[in-house]
Amino acid sequence: CAAGVSFQSMAPDSIVMIEQWESIAHLEAHLQTPHMKAYSEAVKGDVLEMNIRILQPGL
Repeated sequence: CAAGVSFQSMAPDSIVMIEQWESIAHLEAHLQTPHMKAYSEAVKGDVLEMNIRILQPGL
């Protein structure tokens, strides 16, 4: 991840993370790493859904 910041949204049951990746391929590779797979397994009982939104840079 080239840059990132996470913060708690106004909804007490939501977490928003904003990250900047070099490419979608880099993000996809990161999601397949052992530590991310372990994290997903560890929190699966607490996470009801996950949404990833791909944004484009502005002006």
